[in-house]
Amino acid sequence: MEHTEHAELPLIPITLDFIAHQLDVQQNGILAEYGITSRQSKILLFLLHNQEKPVYQKDIEAFFSMRSSTITSIMGYLEKGGFLMRSPCETDARAKRITVTQKGRDLRRVIAGLLYRQEAQVTRGMSPEETALLRRLLRRVSANLCEGPCGPRR
Repeated sequence: MEHTEHAELPLIPITLDFIAHQLDVQQNGILAEYGITSRQSKILLFLLHNQEKPVYQKDIEAFFSMRSSTITSIMGYLEKGGFLMRSPCETDARAKRITVTQKGRDLRRVIAGLLYRQEAQVTRGMSPEETALLRRLLRRVSANLCEGPCGPRR
């Protein structure tokens, strides 16, 4: 679609950004009580979901398409808060294996519960079919966005 002077503004990106911001605001308001932020909680949830296998910082960078420096900063806060530990890899001392502490594991229900409540809020008034369609469309949007440069920015 070409941009023309009289064309309607591209509201989908603006709307998606607004929705993401509103979700973050809600999450940060609730998670502040536990000493973590929305972004930190998503990384913690990723670690909890993958705790059966070794996870390294590069895995988090790749999954979230985030810069190494950003992930290093987030990991530092989570480690300082006692939510995770970083330990040297047995085969490569430069790589740090990341494990979630009991304090971090204790937040799983809090974070998951918050996300389930938000999903219910977002889909309120939608039929199960509409909710399924929304999921499919959002996955397609995500895939479309990753067709171009989608990796971590350096």
